[in-house]
Amino acid sequence: MKRSLIALLAFVPLLSFADEHAFGDVTIRANALSTMQLLPAMATQYGITRDAKRGLLNVSIEQAGHTISAGVTAQIGDLTGHARPLPLRETAENGDVDYLGEFVIDASGTYVFTITTTLPGKSQPFTARFTQDLVVD
Repeated sequence: MKRSLIALLAFVPLLSFADEHAFGDVTIRANALSTMQLLPAMATQYGITRDAKRGLLNVSIEQAGHTISAGVTAQIGDLTGHARPLPLRETAENGDVDYLGEFVIDASGTYVFTITTTLPGKSQPFTARFTQDLVVD
């Protein structure tokens, strides 16, 4: 089962938000939260900057119950439709693969994340969208 960063974030009580989108045997899982909600050791381990005005998007792609590498891109936007690319970096640990993207939390409010995934050998991408309320401390 999944033991990567996205799983570890589930143990941060009341702080993480998990979103899932299933496409047959493919599942896109994502969390978005303030980097201040990460334990300092976890942030250091993953090279993440802890700051009240920084957020973290964590994406995991599963197929048939196992995380996989895929082509993953993300955008971050607001409810008015303004969006910008959100660069992601792939991390792998103990056979689990995650995609991490840090972003600036401009102001407290609702952020819209759009994640597009293309599986190896497939031309049709899967797109998932979710919203997350984030607060600047």
